[in-house]
Amino acid sequence: MRVAEGWRTLRFVPEMPRKDRQMHHGAVYGPFESIDLTLHWLREVRLAVGDGVRLGLDYHHMLSPAKAAYFCRRADDHHLLSLKEPIRCESPAASRAAPNDLNYIRYW
Repeated sequence: MRVAEGWRTLRFVPEMPRKDRQMHHGAVYGPFESIDLTLHWLREVRLAVGDGVRLGLDYHHMLSPAKAAYFCRRADDHHLLSLKEPIRCESPAASRAAPNDLNYIRYW
């Protein structure tokens, strides 16, 4: 892991699960499945690296404002440094309606 090389900040990109809960690039996207798997791996990574490493997540415009808020509430215990671009970009009105911390970055 990069932490052994001295890295103190790690950023992840969520993907979709297979039946064995491993990452599967290119799967049909389901927001709740992605949120559940992402939280699972954030928990595992946090346990592995401890609190001395900052964790960030780039959701690449995959969530609605409601699902982004849902993710943030569930992820709060994992002490994320950042949550980049969680809200879908094809809905400018939804982005304007969401709190600023959900539009680009949370906890920054």
